[in-house]
Amino acid sequence: MSLGALQVVGTVLDRAGRPAGGATVMWVQGPVALPDMALLTQADGSFVMSAPVAGRYTLVCRRDPDGVARVDVNVGPQGVRVIVRLG
Repeated sequence: MSLGALQVVGTVLDRAGRPAGGATVMWVQGPVALPDMALLTQADGSFVMSAPVAGRYTLVCRRDPDGVARVDVNVGPQGVRVIVRLG
């Protein structure tokens, strides 16, 4: 997946390091007010989220029974890539 401006391109992995398809990903904090919404990862654990402005954001990823992960990312004009391991 290519990076776009102000995008978080990521992969969520389960506790064993396998792609976590169907995991919930959502913003929980950012430099501006954020809509209350979530998305599900693809079968390969991938996701793409667009940020409204550059800055520091916190993502929460969750999938039962693999657990929850909280990740801080700095989103800039070139976007950012992230790998999230549940646990």
